[in-house]
Amino acid sequence: MSELVVDSLLAYQDQTNDPRVDEIFVRLARFLRDVGSSYLARERYDDTFLSPAVCFDPALSSTTLARRLIPLYGSGLYADGTRHNAGQYSDYEHCPDATALTAAAVRALVRQGKFDQGGPVGPFASEGESLLQLHHEFAFCAQLTFKVRNATQYHDPSVWTSSKLAAGASDPAGFIAKYGIGFPSYVTSPSAS
Repeated sequence: MSELVVDSLLAYQDQTNDPRVDEIFVRLARFLRDVGSSYLARERYDDTFLSPAVCFDPALSSTTLARRLIPLYGSGLYADGTRHNAGQYSDYEHCPDATALTAAAVRALVRQGKFDQGGPVGPFASEGESLLQLHHEFAFCAQLTFKVRNATQYHDPSVWTSSKLAAGASDPAGFIAKYGIGFPSYVTSPSAS
């Protein structure tokens, strides 16, 4: 849920130029990278971004079976340093939000002049490279989420021909409501505003 602060923090930083905002984004992205994410494919794994349990299979890249990094809705560290993974299968629906957070973190590292510093982090030469790849992983998940979570093709007004719309001529409002014409096409559609 930390993604909810992205817009307000960016607006605050735009008004004040407060450098602490950059550090907030970097720390939140580090948490996602190190603790708050795991991979999902045929099943949800108890792994991390820096140590995936399965390899990516390009042949499955356009299917729901593709391995994708998901932000965990619930996660944290116990006192002994072990991770608590309270993620659920549906956590993939939060990938668009996590992508916004990682984009803000990469921006923050560039603003701080630290993109190429702080490495190595896992197989990455710098912290910036690790967060950029984290961003790409969440962006892939977000793209797949929008693709597979299509609520109905009939919500899209462009699929309706004149002949199909003729059936609703006697009660246009009822017809539109019945088929949800103009409603979001995807369950996870962002607001148009």
